[in-house]
Amino acid sequence: VELMQRQIYWAVKTVFADDSIQNKDKIWDRICIGSDFDGILNAADRLSTSEKFGKYKEHLRKFLSYKQFDPYRKKEEIEEILDKIAYKNALNFVKKNYK
Repeated sequence: VELMQRQIYWAVKTVFADDSIQNKDKIWDRICIGSDFDGILNAADRLSTSEKFGKYKEHLRKFLSYKQFDPYRKKEEIEEILDKIAYKNALNFVKKNYK
């Protein structure tokens, strides 16, 4: 879980640091728990089924509340970002690419 959280932070921080990228807040539309989308054959034990996403979401909510994220999101966006990472972004990917 911590590894995934560090990867999320690195991706967001990298996008916001790049002056050539416009609409930097769109990074939140690109991050998701993809399970089968990322090519990993064996899911992380703690996220081996969608039933366990709720616990991960709680850890992620706390993580996204840290001050280190203040430059990259507003406090009132945390719940929407959580939903995007947990399922909305993956669902949108499937809808767009597998009609």
